[in-house]
Amino acid sequence: MARRRPLTFQAWALGLVGTILTALVMYYGRLAIIEQMGQRQIAHTQAALQRLQEQQAQQTAARAQQTLQRQHRQTISTDETQRQAAIDSQRAVEAQRARIDEQRQRDAAWESFYKPMRGCDNWQSDSHMVECQNHKLRAKREFEQKWAAGELDPPKG
Repeated sequence: MARRRPLTFQAWALGLVGTILTALVMYYGRLAIIEQMGQRQIAHTQAALQRLQEQQAQQTAARAQQTLQRQHRQTISTDETQRQAAIDSQRAVEAQRARIDEQRQRDAAWESFYKPMRGCDNWQSDSHMVECQNHKLRAKREFEQKWAAGELDPPKG
């Protein structure tokens, strides 16, 4: 049986470098795929949240409309009482819309206020994750204080 000749140092080193490069490419490729999946999930979650907020606004408006219709079906003694009920119902709808609009402005202000700590888009360890989350919580507290004090203007547009 013929013995294989041992590899030269250059051939061995080339094989090692090739193996390491292949492993790195695969590692970073997987990281990119995982990050893309995470971004997609975040986008889906935000879209679902937006749909829920719109549904809540529609349900509130529908309830206000139903209340208004019920009031009209009831026996109302004067036209003035009917007009006042319509005004009250419209005010309730407008107040709900204003609350939703304010929440959207608040969310937009938070998005423009909060800048994630560098490197927090890919946690390296549990302690790194905790550090990133603590940074976000501190920023949220600061944002809430400034928002309550009226120091932040809602974003335009």
